[in-house]
Amino acid sequence: MQKLYQTTVAPLAAINQAAFCRELDQQFSRQMNQIFNASFTSAVSPGPQQFESILHSRLSAQIPALQASFTTNYGAIPQVNAASPQDRVMMDVDDALGQENLKTTLIADQGGDAILQSAEQMENQVAVSTPGSNPFLTAQAQVAKFAMPGIHAEDACGGIASGGRPYRSRQRSRQAPDSGYSGIIA
Repeated sequence: MQKLYQTTVAPLAAINQAAFCRELDQQFSRQMNQIFNASFTSAVSPGPQQFESILHSRLSAQIPALQASFTTNYGAIPQVNAASPQDRVMMDVDDALGQENLKTTLIADQGGDAILQSAEQMENQVAVSTPGSNPFLTAQAQVAKFAMPGIHAEDACGGIASGGRPYRSRQRSRQAPDSGYSGIIA
């Protein structure tokens, strides 16, 4: 009876293979966590350091601070007599588009972190789950992958065409992402 159990119900080779796969997964996870948590600051002055810190926070709650820091670092739109109306409109549009990208990046980073955290929880759940429940957990993971609202491939890849992540561009804005361009100066 014990031989039947060891060859059919709990084969030692399958158990050893699963343990080996788990060790590989843990090693890979440690290396990926080192990459995700690597510090890559480049600003040297206090104002840009604060701006960079806000961008690296990965928290959408930092959007108001982002707007204030953006204006502090890049300045406000010039006064009416300091620039032509066309130049002021172009500066405002440039600011609006750039800041929208920065806000989208904060939101997308926070959403991505939530997805990774959910995946980690599901992976840990699989490690201690009962035999036969893996198809249900896999289905749960697939549903979670598609259930995150506001996270789209365009958001994740939006900055690639411009040579990097969206927050790395020097474009700037004054409106929230959903406010449109109603604040454009005429």
